[in-house]
Amino acid sequence: MNKYQEALNKIRNIVLDESGDGYHTQRYLQDFYSNACGTLQELVYKADLFEWIPVSERLPEEHDSIFAKLYGTDKWNDALWRTKSKEVLVTIEYEDGTRIVKSSHTTDGKWLIEKKTTLSKFKVIAWMPFPEPYKEKEK
Repeated sequence: MNKYQEALNKIRNIVLDESGDGYHTQRYLQDFYSNACGTLQELVYKADLFEWIPVSERLPEEHDSIFAKLYGTDKWNDALWRTKSKEVLVTIEYEDGTRIVKSSHTTDGKWLIEKKTTLSKFKVIAWMPFPEPYKEKEK
């Protein structure tokens, strides 16, 4: 749970406690709760985009590849794949414990970077989506 989710939970608890004491009007509490929760929910979503996701929890979402329709036909071969994820940042860990960040994607639930590399032994331990590209702010 990130710090924004913790803050959101704390606000929910405060509002529930305050609504029971009879001091604040129901309308005030509803407005406060609605505004605070909306802002924090947006921050929770944004913070989640920049947290590493352990591979043990889940892999990136995959979509059908252009080759998916050939699966199960005589045109299918081992060089093709049915599903593919978007390119993401990955943390890889070598046998000696060294960790570095690279980019990769999955095909049929396997990391391409692990399939391609045979000289050094490592595994992908976590991943995260790429951030949005930089855009200049409008005046």
